[in-house]
Amino acid sequence: LIRRLTETVPIQELVLFRALLGMAFMAPWLARSGLGALKTARRGMYIWRTLLSYSGMLCWLYALSNMPLADATSLMFTLPLFAVVLAAIFLGEHVGIDRWLATAVGFLGALIIIRPGLIEVSIAAAAALYTALSYAGSSAMTKSLVRTENSNAVVFYTFALLGLVSVGPAIATWTTPALEDVSWIILFGVLSAVATHCVTHSFAAAPASVVVPFQFLKLPFVAAIALWWFAEEPDPWTWLGALVIFASSYAIVRREAKTATS
Repeated sequence: LIRRLTETVPIQELVLFRALLGMAFMAPWLARSGLGALKTARRGMYIWRTLLSYSGMLCWLYALSNMPLADATSLMFTLPLFAVVLAAIFLGEHVGIDRWLATAVGFLGALIIIRPGLIEVSIAAAAALYTALSYAGSSAMTKSLVRTENSNAVVFYTFALLGLVSVGPAIATWTTPALEDVSWIILFGVLSAVATHCVTHSFAAAPASVVVPFQFLKLPFVAAIALWWFAEEPDPWTWLGALVIFASSYAIVRREAKTATS
């Protein structure tokens, strides 16, 4: 849907539409629970999470509109690898040699997909990697927030704050959508809202080691849709790189699960 919509609608505008439709999706919950359900003492965490999410979302939409869908999706699998690096740098977490080795192997998988020196490294590929980095930070904050906050409130704040920061850029680049785009925008917003709701609740209900491996189901789904809708056939390098990233990320997730239960 993003690939289809970015042909006619600016990405800044799509982020705003996504936020507004997400707020509409959460409105019934807010009406039942009342404004008291939005009380929080963690405003700073929400603000930083919003800035990361907004910049990452812009880069993600740009990547999806400017490179093969399977390539962009595969590069997003580096998210758990960035999570290891961020934990070491900002949280002072001890990272053993096995996790560093798995992380290095995972980034090698990203290089297999990008193939610097063999093909030109595109801005879109860099944007996809930045998205993985920003979403790694955002996911860590989400996991922290749902420990003390209502998960529905976390979802609502996600859309409300994204809407707030995206208004200015959307107005600056505004293009009134054509009538035939409206139904696609609504479907995009609904799917995004449902996905955000499900991911947030999954982090609240289960350890990251259980949730993260399911993210890798994106690649076969995306590859099938890209082949059917856009006649994009992933090349062998994409599958090889994705397999390397998957193996290394899975090793990290399994290691963290064992550490958490020991």
